[in-house]
Amino acid sequence: MKIDDSQDSLSHFKKLAELASHLAKQKIAIYEYSFTYMAFGSWQLVAGRRNKMIRFTYDGKDSYLSHCDSSIKPKNWQELNHRRIETRSGEDPFSFVMDILDSEFPGIQ
Repeated sequence: MKIDDSQDSLSHFKKLAELASHLAKQKIAIYEYSFTYMAFGSWQLVAGRRNKMIRFTYDGKDSYLSHCDSSIKPKNWQELNHRRIETRSGEDPFSFVMDILDSEFPGIQ
């Protein structure tokens, strides 16, 4: 049974809220977020701390996640990595985001 659009988008924002809750425990903030459901669920997220931020861009059509960081102001983004996410096999791009941010900002509980 296919989930309707309302339930699918609700599930997306629940995952985002879980991510935000996890990151807050690490003193990591989400500074920007945009989501385009009608573009295959593509989104962009900027998170980190004021002195360092990481921007994640997820292309829902191709299940492709990339991220880049900026350690200084003004933001001078440097590409770090990109990865194809197998969402059809159950991989969750938010889990990858959480893993990257946990590794980039360790040690605060």
